[in-house]
Amino acid sequence: MVRDSLEPDAKHFSVLMLGQYGVGTFWRRDTSGPTSKKGFQFNVVYDSVWLKLTKRMNVFTGYKSFDGEEWIQVGSPKTVEMDVGDLKVGLALTSHNSGKQTEASFENFENSNYFYPSGAPSASPAPSITVLSVDIGVYSAERPSQVSIQGSKYTVKASGRDIWGGEDGFTFLNSQVSGDFDMTVQMSSFEPVHRWSKFGLMARNSLDSKSKYVMTFFAPNIGASMMHIRKGRGYPTRNYAWASKRPKSIWLRLKRVGNDFIGYESVVGGSLEECVWRMQYKFTSAHMTFDNSELEIGMVVTSHDNKKYASVVFDHFNIDTSGTGTEQRALRGSA
Repeated sequence: MVRDSLEPDAKHFSVLMLGQYGVGTFWRRDTSGPTSKKGFQFNVVYDSVWLKLTKRMNVFTGYKSFDGEEWIQVGSPKTVEMDVGDLKVGLALTSHNSGKQTEASFENFENSNYFYPSGAPSASPAPSITVLSVDIGVYSAERPSQVSIQGSKYTVKASGRDIWGGEDGFTFLNSQVSGDFDMTVQMSSFEPVHRWSKFGLMARNSLDSKSKYVMTFFAPNIGASMMHIRKGRGYPTRNYAWASKRPKSIWLRLKRVGNDFIGYESVVGGSLEECVWRMQYKFTSAHMTFDNSELEIGMVVTSHDNKKYASVVFDHFNIDTSGTGTEQRALRGSA
């Protein structure tokens, strides 16, 4: 935890493990203001986990690891203005019950300081886009997602019941974006374990497993690229834009202009510039209006079988919010 004082209503940013909700981040931007949270999972219990918190200027980021070497970002970086020169930094523990005590064992605690910018790590102090991984909904706690990053490639292994019906179970490599966007990715290889294993791009109202969403995806064993929507929380899911084909790799694109969402696919292209886009479907504002101004958007995977991992290699993932279709965004782990 990092706090600007020891007062109970102080500004803070924390990365915490909860008893039954995995790991997430908490922050309070204003003294006596509300506390916000991101990144938690349902019915996920860890026997042990590594946590890391970084501060660059007033941008705070939380991470988790299961071996202390490979770090997975939790939630998205948050700006909390802490203007005091002497911050309170350290380990935090709460029982969540004032009448009972709880206990935890902390090991290998370290705190490293540097002065920005001369001693700062090479990464940007405020990345324009950040990709993280969160397991949502009906998901196997014994098979949490595994994400490795090498250059522009994201190799993802995930279980999850499905993205369908009134509630989902899947892995989401997500970030938060307000307003229009143009999101693209290439899936260069995939290993489904069910005919309805799904890999694709999604814009989602929230990380609630029953949230409304729009999604363009590929199910290799079905041989189709399609779009899904859920118009309201817990509503049934609907399928659109069935296209029978079984390419060895495929590019997908999900674009938002106002409240219009358009899905595209391309089965050719060694780069984004070489793609030949075919429109799958367009949802107009009459069909889909999101409640939140800031949507969760990114790459999705579900194996459709909680007992097995499906895997995919996402490449050249990009989110353009410039409106020109040319802006390239830096990703965590990208060259």
